[in-house]
Amino acid sequence: MSSTGRLRFYIYPAQQPDRTSIKYDLENTWAPPTDVYETEDYLVIKMSIAGIDTEDVRIRFLLDGIAIMGYRNFQKDASTIAYHQMEIRSGRFKRVIKTQIPLDSENTRVRYDKGLLKVSIPKKKKRHESKHAIKITF
Repeated sequence: MSSTGRLRFYIYPAQQPDRTSIKYDLENTWAPPTDVYETEDYLVIKMSIAGIDTEDVRIRFLLDGIAIMGYRNFQKDASTIAYHQMEIRSGRFKRVIKTQIPLDSENTRVRYDKGLLKVSIPKKKKRHESKHAIKITF
């Protein structure tokens, strides 16, 4: 499934992280493989989260970065007797990407395609520096 407009993602504005839940989150979540890179205009986050419903993904902007969290259901086949190897993680996941780059969270683009979540966040345009002399009086 490849789409950008029909999927529903929840994006929250910048805020301080909830310090009371950090320990719980770290102990009970898994971290999907994630690539973070920068282009001239965007900070891009690619995350491998195959098998996840898009309604179960949250993107939260923090004061010093971005948190992506969600849930992948464990799907046991009814005829399973025993597992011999189990590597596919399920349950809650969370990744926090720290950045000092000023970002435009309101124009974030999100795409989910073939198990990869791609979050493209525009960088805020830098103000043009104006150089002019200022007279200092004593």
